[in-house]
Amino acid sequence: MPAVMLDENQTRVTYADRKVDSLCPFCGVGCQVTYQVKDETVIYAEGRDGPANHNRLCVKGRFGFDYIHHPHRLTKAAGAAAECEEGFQRPGRSRQSVHAFPRSVLEEALDIAAKGLVKIRNEKGVKALAGFGSAKGSNEGGVSVPEAGTHRFGSNNVDHCTRLCHASSVAALMEGLNSGAVSAPFAAAMDAKSSS
Repeated sequence: MPAVMLDENQTRVTYADRKVDSLCPFCGVGCQVTYQVKDETVIYAEGRDGPANHNRLCVKGRFGFDYIHHPHRLTKAAGAAAECEEGFQRPGRSRQSVHAFPRSVLEEALDIAAKGLVKIRNEKGVKALAGFGSAKGSNEGGVSVPEAGTHRFGSNNVDHCTRLCHASSVAALMEGLNSGAVSAPFAAAMDAKSSS
């Protein structure tokens, strides 16, 4: 039983007031999960009988939901040129909140990131750049990380989270799809298509 449900005497004192069926947000396997919610806060997660997980969850799926309600979580893109939310530090203003950021559009955030990458490449060389893909992204995102790293920036420093920390995801993908490579089959198909 999750510790958040117990008092100092190890007696259960917290009970969910509703359940929310969802998919685990951590990787591309698609494990089905039911979140137990009390006062709009997730208190624990249980696996549902889905084709990928059969009521099971890895440690991330079962316990990795505290970021949802964390006070430092960013919920809007941040940038320097847009209107400021209350409390953001600007010249002549006092700092009221360390976690208030100005609002921004996605294009501005991407432009800032791209300029930073170009600056690193120009000042430190291509070996200073690395790309790290995420199983939480789409197939297109999985293809774009190595594409940007190797073809746009000329860096072979490209990796993917599945190789490092998703052994359970790889096993589930092998069981469900007969491939544990996440988006590699898609990339291989694109390479084969472009060479024909």
